[in-house]
Amino acid sequence: MGLTFKTQERELIDGSRVSTLYCDKKYKTKCNFMLEFRTDPKTKRYKLASFQDFHNHQLNVYDSSKMFNNFVIEKIKSYMNHTKNYKELCNLVNKECRTNFFWKTIYLKILEKDSNLRGSFY
Repeated sequence: MGLTFKTQERELIDGSRVSTLYCDKKYKTKCNFMLEFRTDPKTKRYKLASFQDFHNHQLNVYDSSKMFNNFVIEKIKSYMNHTKNYKELCNLVNKECRTNFFWKTIYLKILEKDSNLRGSFY
């Protein structure tokens, strides 16, 4: 599930701040899921002020980075220089490895400081 800020954080007259997060499918499916956070004017700490905790659509379920193993990493290495972008790379890896990674999971894995993939991609 993706969350997006509908508006930037705003400040109220009492000095508190309000940030609202919406489902990224809010406009596409009219999903009502939302989380509204407000700061306490004195402590400046955020607290959940209101929410709608349901979606009107099925949520995407992706594999986490914990699913990376040597086979997946070798496939990423082999496809990295033959793809146009991370989404294409992700599609190939998912198909070959029978996984369901979100493209950003692979992107972040490649960018990890200690990743053995970093040298291969640059």
